[in-house]
Amino acid sequence: VIDSQYAEFKPQPTPEFVVADGLEVKLWAENPMLNKPIHMNFDAQGRLWIASSEAYPMIEVGQSMPDKIVVLEDTDNDGKADASSVFADGLLIPTGVVPGDGGVYVAQSTDLLFLQDTDGDGQADRRERVLSGFGTEDTHHNLHTLLFGPDGRLYMNQSVYTRTDTETPYGVVRLKAGGGLRYDTKSRRMDVFFHGLWNPWGHQFDSYGNSFMTDGAGFAGIAYVFPGSTFRPTPKSRRQLDLISPGNYPKFCSGELIYGKSFPDDWQGSLVTCDFRANRVTRFTIAESDAGFVTSQAPDLIRTSESTFRPIDVKMGPDGALYVADWSNPIINHGEVDFRDPRRDRWHGRIWRITAKGQPLRERIDLNKLSTEQLTDQLFSGDRYLTDQARRVLIEQADRTRSKLDAIWKAADTPQDHLNAIRLSASVDAANAEWLSRVLVDSDASARAAACRILGDWSDPTDPTSTIDRDQALGWFADRIADTHPRVRLESVCGLSKLGGVDALKLALRALDKESDRFIEHALFINVDANAEDLIKDLRDPEWSDPGNQKQLEFVLTSVQPSLATSFLASYLAENKIANDGTGPWIELIAKAGGPDQLASLYRQTIGGDFDQNTVVRALQALQNAKRLRKVTPKFSSKPALDLKPLITGDDDSVRSAAIELAGAWQLRFLIPVFAELAGNDQIEIGSRIKAIDAIRSCGGQNAVKELVSLSEKDAAIPVRIAVV
Repeated sequence: VIDSQYAEFKPQPTPEFVVADGLEVKLWAENPMLNKPIHMNFDAQGRLWIASSEAYPMIEVGQSMPDKIVVLEDTDNDGKADASSVFADGLLIPTGVVPGDGGVYVAQSTDLLFLQDTDGDGQADRRERVLSGFGTEDTHHNLHTLLFGPDGRLYMNQSVYTRTDTETPYGVVRLKAGGGLRYDTKSRRMDVFFHGLWNPWGHQFDSYGNSFMTDGAGFAGIAYVFPGSTFRPTPKSRRQLDLISPGNYPKFCSGELIYGKSFPDDWQGSLVTCDFRANRVTRFTIAESDAGFVTSQAPDLIRTSESTFRPIDVKMGPDGALYVADWSNPIINHGEVDFRDPRRDRWHGRIWRITAKGQPLRERIDLNKLSTEQLTDQLFSGDRYLTDQARRVLIEQADRTRSKLDAIWKAADTPQDHLNAIRLSASVDAANAEWLSRVLVDSDASARAAACRILGDWSDPTDPTSTIDRDQALGWFADRIADTHPRVRLESVCGLSKLGGVDALKLALRALDKESDRFIEHALFINVDANAEDLIKDLRDPEWSDPGNQKQLEFVLTSVQPSLATSFLASYLAENKIANDGTGPWIELIAKAGGPDQLASLYRQTIGGDFDQNTVVRALQALQNAKRLRKVTPKFSSKPALDLKPLITGDDDSVRSAAIELAGAWQLRFLIPVFAELAGNDQIEIGSRIKAIDAIRSCGGQNAVKELVSLSEKDAAIPVRIAVV
């Protein structure tokens, strides 16, 4: 039955699409079958569930709540929807929908709702507020991007202006600004998966369980997200991780990773997203880079100049095709244009279907009717839709699945299959640690990395469903933190952060024994910063002074709040003078983390004859780095120009060069005549003469100019004359 108000709807003109070679695009559904699709997800029967809102961006005064969850279906498999029904109405701006657990989860305003049809009439007659307290500061930043992950948990995002305080049976979960949440629908435990991103309206997992997200603002493209990662803008965060799309990009909405025979081989694992402002659907390829990934822009799938084509969601469907939700509105923002602007279209909406020519499609099947063995085949199919939906059915048939787990494991052939079987075992309350131990040593590094993430979850002491004790987890992580592949080390760092405790953190820092990168260092920084006070107390342990721990000690003292690092160095140096030969990491650590008092202590030892010549050079270079990199100088109790002059005019070339550079960094203009004399002395090696010229330039001022002009008039070696010029 079509509402009377829909009777006046008129179809919108079909846009003139520019379609990539080898693709076809057709209209799959339009109003009155649906209107204003905000978010969509398929179920195991092949039906498309849509969160639809006429009220967005705000409800009119006196208006009843008009929004709906609509279900669309292609019953005759002809590539076009022919059935539409309203599952639930009386909603207000639902921003996310995902079927699961015998019903459907809906994000709406402050709430995560669970709607269920208990009498089989196709309409929800049970409505439960599962969680409440989500922020509503900005309509399009409300809770969104609902999807079930490979671990069986429900993942959800919110955006930058949102402030959430959600009470769960395990305490209040707080997320201030953008980020992602992960919710176990059985135990009702929720945790924060990541922090930041401006408007992350896209999330999908690759075949190993790595997360990729699109950002609807920020102009940075695609993010690689791992547990605990923190991106701009996160309040009070001291470091943020950059995204993996080099350059500037427009605002993206949604994201789907392509897996399955319905698209070409070179499409497998690539990410499709919607550039809603430029009226196009585009694609990125993803490649490994260090512990993370990097993306490259691929050609657009479709694009048009028609302003009413506003793609905002994309999903792979039950037939293998790609489905695109079209907001169908010339106005796509809400804050910059008046809420009652007459150009706002509150009624239209479309779903487009994209297929690849020459690639096989399939008839949709109801996975709920398959046996466990058939579902296992689909779980291991490597197809995006079939894998995800078979997993949901197997989890929801937990008793039957639990009894067949051994057969499921035996049917697994690839590392991805083994990971799917392991995660499934936990999702049906039968986590198999023995299987996990095998994949932790698999020859496939990506599988080992994924297994480390699972190990972190299964040994998390704050999770009541954890099954692996702490000592066993530490032992397994000890092997993987030294893994040859950086992503395995990254996931080990993330897993160890869940265990908590200084011992786990010190083990995580062993990742620095091998080559590091921005992803590993970010994960370590987040862990160190969260446990800074306990870690600083532990630095008193003599083992930290071992030369083998120098990288770890340096990382800690340059990661914690500067006040903590300065306080520790002050107390340490008050009790321990640096050795004559400079043994240990202390000279460089003072340069990187010391305050004026600690630099003064190092300076006094340097000019006081406490160090051998090599250590003097190290100390002078450290003092110079503190000035150049951190703008910090010692608290002087004497005149530095007079202190350094003997070193500058001495006979040791290395000491002289280092002292000249330091004097230049400190801009000791009193020494300009000394530098000029050295620069003009052809009996001194050229390197020191050039550094003396550089020091004159660094000091600046009229006297510096005068000396440089004078030097330019002298006959000198070409490198010296070039430096003077």
